[in-house]
Amino acid sequence: MKNEHNGKHFAAALPWAALALAALTWLMSLAYGFQYLVSGNVARHLTYFRIATVPYAALVMVLTWFAVRRAPLPAAFGRGAAWLGLAMVSASWVLTCYFFSSELAPAPWPAVALILPAAGFIAIRQGGPDAGTWVWLASLLALCLFLIPRTPHDAAGDMLQIIDFASADLLRGVSPFQPYLTSSGKEVPFGYWPGVWLPYLPLVALGIDLRVLNLVAFGLIVLLFVRAAGGWNGSGTILALTLFPFMASSQMLQMFLFGHLWVYWLCVCLTLYFVVQRRYALAALLLGICLVTRPTVLFIVAPLAAWVWSRAGLAVLLRSVAIALAVVLAVQLPFVLAYGEAYIANSFGRLVGFGQVLTHFSLAGMLRAAGLQALNLPLQALIAVALFALVAMRRSLPAAQFVMVCGLAYVWEVLFASYATRYVYFPGFLLLILGLVIAQRDGAAARSRAADA
Repeated sequence: MKNEHNGKHFAAALPWAALALAALTWLMSLAYGFQYLVSGNVARHLTYFRIATVPYAALVMVLTWFAVRRAPLPAAFGRGAAWLGLAMVSASWVLTCYFFSSELAPAPWPAVALILPAAGFIAIRQGGPDAGTWVWLASLLALCLFLIPRTPHDAAGDMLQIIDFASADLLRGVSPFQPYLTSSGKEVPFGYWPGVWLPYLPLVALGIDLRVLNLVAFGLIVLLFVRAAGGWNGSGTILALTLFPFMASSQMLQMFLFGHLWVYWLCVCLTLYFVVQRRYALAALLLGICLVTRPTVLFIVAPLAAWVWSRAGLAVLLRSVAIALAVVLAVQLPFVLAYGEAYIANSFGRLVGFGQVLTHFSLAGMLRAAGLQALNLPLQALIAVALFALVAMRRSLPAAQFVMVCGLAYVWEVLFASYATRYVYFPGFLLLILGLVIAQRDGAAARSRAADA
C-alpha cells in the first residue's frame, strides 16, 4: 500500500516540476514578446521587467524546492502525461508563431500554429508518445529552414555579424581584436572568447551560413537528452514534458536565427552529464572548453567542485582542475602570444565593471533601484557557498537533483548579476531539464529492478 501511495505521489508530482519549468519558458516568451510596448521608455521598461521578475523568481523558488528537498525528484508520471506534453509543446509553439508572425508572412501565423498540435495529436494517437518526438523535431527544423534563408543573421543583433567580421579578418591574417561597425550602428569591440567564435571559423572559410552550426549543435543537444533519457524508445513523454517546450519557445527560435552560444550550451550539458557518469577526465576537458567560451560557467563551479571532491576525492578534483586549466592555457596562450595586449584588453579588460541597464529579469536591478546594489556580489558569493555546502554535506543527494542544483546555481547567480539578458539564463534552464530527464531514467531503471526482484 505504501509503494502504491508513493507511485501516485510521483505520478502527480513530476508534471508539476515540469510545468514550473515550462512556465518559466512561457513567462520569458511573453515578457520579451511584449516588451516592445514599453521599450521606447527606459523607466517604463525597467518597471515592466521588475514586475515580471516577481513571478519569475517565484517559479525559480518552486524549482529550488524540488531540487534541494530530502525526497528524491519524482520518477514516474501518469497515463495522461503524453497529452500534457503535447499541450505544453503546443503552447510554446503557438507563442512562437505569434511573436514571429511578421517573419512567417505571407503564411498566416494561425495556420502555422495549428500544424504542430494537429500533427502531434495524430502522431501520438497512431504511434504513441515517441512518435511525437519526430513531429517536434521535424516542425522545428522546418520552421528554421523556412526562416533562415529569409532572415539575415544580423537582422536582430550583431552577435553573429561580429563573429563573421572577425573570422574573415583572421583568415586574411588581420588581427580580429579590434572594433567593428555593426548593425547596432556603433563600433563594437570584439571581445568574444575563443570558444564562442572559433567553432564558426570553418563555416566562414567555406562561405556557409553560420546558423548551420546552430542547427548541428541543436541536434547534438537533442541526442544528448535522448541518451540521458535512456534512448529513443520510451523517451517521448519526458522530452515533451521538459526539453521541447523550451526548444519550441520564441526565445530559442531567436537563438536559432541570431544566437552564438549553442556549442557552449552543449558543452555545459555534456560536462554535467559526464560528471554524474563519473567520467571526470572527460568532464574536466569539457569544462576547460566552457572556461574559454564564457566566464558565466564559473556560476556552477562551486557545486561541481563539491560533488567531485565529496564523491571522488581530492586527488580526482585536483586532477580535473589541472585538465581544465591545461585546456584554458592551450587555447588562450596562442592568442596572447600572437596578439598580446590587443587580445588581453578586448577579451579580459572589458569585463572590469561590465554591466548594463537591467531591463531584463533581474533581482540585481531591483536591489539597485532600492540603493542596495552593494549586496549583489555578497549574495552571489553566499549562493555559491551554500550550494557547495549542500552538495558536499548531503552525500545522499541523487545525481538528478545535483544537476538541477547546478542549473539553479546558474539561474540564481544571473538574477544577481550585472548582466542578465535572456540567453544568459539558458544553460541553467537546460541543466534543470537534464536533471528531470535523468530522474525519469533512473526511476525507470529502479522500477525495472524492483519488478525483476
